[in-house]
Amino acid sequence: MKRRGIPAYANGFLPTFHDKRIGDVSKYRHPRRIFVDAMSDLFHDSFTDSQIVAVLEAIYASPEHVYFILTKRPERMHSMLKDLPSHTNLCIGVTVESDSYSWRAEYLADLNSEFITFVNCEPLLGPIETLPKSGIDICFAAPEAGPHRRPSAPEWFTTLEHYCNTINIRYIGHRFDIRSDAGKRPIIP
Repeated sequence: MKRRGIPAYANGFLPTFHDKRIGDVSKYRHPRRIFVDAMSDLFHDSFTDSQIVAVLEAIYASPEHVYFILTKRPERMHSMLKDLPSHTNLCIGVTVESDSYSWRAEYLADLNSEFITFVNCEPLLGPIETLPKSGIDICFAAPEAGPHRRPSAPEWFTTLEHYCNTINIRYIGHRFDIRSDAGKRPIIP
């Protein structure tokens, strides 16, 4: 991205806060689905609490859009969101690559009544069989993409889908080969 000259990636993939873009959502004429931190993590240590609050205030000021926030830092996410009012257009999620990271999803259970919650198992790098039995609305799963992708096993997807169906989590994922139906998955909600 940096090589392509895209201004937002002038620092490569170093955490960078784009404060001038916070007001962009208020300019959109039609409702959109907005991935707040597609190439970053809003709850990264590089960002201050006041920066995160500024983003959340912009989200609450434009409730006509559906927002997705994904993190690998569920503790900070939970502490910053637990006292906020409900927002049915805010989808909060955690990355869970394998069972050893399923503890991240525990932080979603406490926030489930206030927000739409999801686990993102992209890439799925190992079997997952211990997600919380409540508090998660959606599970996204896909293998890693790219020329240097790490392998995934077909049974990891089958097992995860069965597990999600058993505990009433909506499963949206690829069976195994990311190339087979890339770009055809529905976006929720």
